[in-house]
Amino acid sequence: MKSSSLPDGSYATRRVHAEAIDLARWFGYKLIGIALALVGSFLVPGAVAGLGFGSICARSVESEGTALGEWFQTSAAVCKAISGFGMACALTLVAIVLTWALSRGWPRPLSSESTTDDPAHEQSAIVLALGLGLGAIPLLVVVGALPAITFVIRNLHLLSQQMDGIVLMVPTLQLTIAAGSVVGGIGLFLLFVAKDRLFPRTFLVSLPAQIGLLIASYQVLAATRLVTVPVAQEIPMAVDHAAATASVVRGLGWAFAAYAIMAPFVLLSRAVRARCADRSIDLLAHDRVVTSPPAPARSSMRTEVAGSEPARGFGQPMAAGEGPLTSSRFHVQATYVGGFFGARLPIRDLDSGRALVGQVVALRLRSLMQVFPHRQPQREIFRIAARRVLSLGGPYDVFDSAHNELLAVIRKRLAGDWEIHDAQDQLIGVVALGAWGMGHASHRVLIGPNEVGTLHWSNIIRPTLEIDYSMDVDQLLDRRVGLALGVLLFLNRSLPNA
Repeated sequence: MKSSSLPDGSYATRRVHAEAIDLARWFGYKLIGIALALVGSFLVPGAVAGLGFGSICARSVESEGTALGEWFQTSAAVCKAISGFGMACALTLVAIVLTWALSRGWPRPLSSESTTDDPAHEQSAIVLALGLGLGAIPLLVVVGALPAITFVIRNLHLLSQQMDGIVLMVPTLQLTIAAGSVVGGIGLFLLFVAKDRLFPRTFLVSLPAQIGLLIASYQVLAATRLVTVPVAQEIPMAVDHAAATASVVRGLGWAFAAYAIMAPFVLLSRAVRARCADRSIDLLAHDRVVTSPPAPARSSMRTEVAGSEPARGFGQPMAAGEGPLTSSRFHVQATYVGGFFGARLPIRDLDSGRALVGQVVALRLRSLMQVFPHRQPQREIFRIAARRVLSLGGPYDVFDSAHNELLAVIRKRLAGDWEIHDAQDQLIGVVALGAWGMGHASHRVLIGPNEVGTLHWSNIIRPTLEIDYSMDVDQLLDRRVGLALGVLLFLNRSLPNA
């Protein structure tokens, strides 16, 4: 029977709100990752090519100074601009890495009294102004770069005319710089909307990135003007070329000015810290609808389990409160899944409202997965370790982290089902694939002949997994093993080679 005094619509409203916030956070992380890839693919080659070619250019100009005549000063200035471009790229890379490293642990969380969702605890004018400013920054860059976009589109036909297409090289390079700023700006705006705790730190890192991109872009403009101004009267296109290049610098300048104006409020305002405080990711906890546990369901389906009873000590009823996990329902999603480069899975404990994290350790030949309370990795609850290098389907050992005790062994079968073995490697349960279709699949978890839970996978909008062991009232399945099954299934669905 429902114990919540709130109207039925309140729970549905908060659930829609929670899903929207989670979607904004997930999309924001994706865009920030894309922006980092764009900026990195520009800065690293830019630093190497700019410094290297600039040095070669300067030596060549110096050695041939008399032969260049009136072009000597122009050539020397172009070489200097190229070196300045490379230096700006290199220093920007260093500044981004140092800022991210030194900002670890910042901002410090506020006291629990300051982290409620009550709007009265926030200075709404500051929050609203920051939201509008962050939303406007990508538009400023796009509006500023419109002449460059128009120039490239209008002259695309030059790409098929041998060397004439080189005229598009500099505007395209400038638009690549602008694209990184636009994508990163949208991602930063979504993190702010989602009240993500990484927003202030990401904003801080964006400051050196933005000024570095602006300086590098200005150096490209300087080199372009040195070449185009002397030939402007003979080649009219040179004027449009310089104007297109300058438009991107103008857009990036507007964006940096906006970031600089907002920086004191983001870095010093208590309202922003309160908004992005480290609260539980379960926004539905206040409106939790509690129902009496359903009667245990028994399935007539026969499983391929050796013996009619579960192995002693694993599938037997647990004492009340035994183990660090006693909840029956969990919701799993992903911040990112990078295969060999790791993964991070936010997990909501739907019964207690506790936030957990599943993490795949990056750069390991033998996969290692850890589950711990949110922002408390030192309190690891359990871990899942692959026995083989580049393991495909297991076997995976599930260990209790507190006592380093082997709880279970999990293997994947070719048909899409999973096997559950006890600590003595005796088969005592299976996870059987049930109904499935495009974008969703259901699995039934059985211990012996008894159905103890369901795992429902969905990828309609983004990957999610709903875990429900409510029918296991006798606690036949250790919840640590049950959650480990969910983590492995989620990763296997997200990365079929996991």
